[in-house]
Amino acid sequence: MSRNNVSLNFQLVDNPAVDAFEQVVELFYQAQGYLTCSNKWFPMVRGYADIDVLAVRDKEIRIIQAVTNMDDKSPEKLKLFFDKAIEYINKNYPWLVADRKIIKTLAIENEASFNLPESIEVVRASEIALAFHGALQGKKKGLCVKNPIFKAIEFYNNFSSEK
Repeated sequence: MSRNNVSLNFQLVDNPAVDAFEQVVELFYQAQGYLTCSNKWFPMVRGYADIDVLAVRDKEIRIIQAVTNMDDKSPEKLKLFFDKAIEYINKNYPWLVADRKIIKTLAIENEASFNLPESIEVVRASEIALAFHGALQGKKKGLCVKNPIFKAIEFYNNFSSEK
């Protein structure tokens, strides 16, 4: 079979997160031991959408939508998004979801109040910031950190406490 006849019906490589908050959310879940990928595209009713962060650990998978505000996100739109994302993952990656609980997660940057179905877990930026701050407390300066966002947090933590 020649290489010209090869047809792939799936995305080969996920796009790296380009949104800063999405990167922070991905790092937050990596720090908790999740294996992550970002910007996983899937078909919607019209067009495509992307799972901002897909995080896998032990017996669970998190489908994470990271948003800076809720201006264009209604509970109905979020429900449709998560339903379609789960349908896509179940259909295309049955080996990944086997024996794993799927957790719908909305990571939100602002602290606004809103009504969401109980089936969607909310993680706020303030929780993420506190977790990073707590993880860096008492650590020696000069940690071997490759992620630029975590390095910035480390710098801030190290130098903001100096007089």
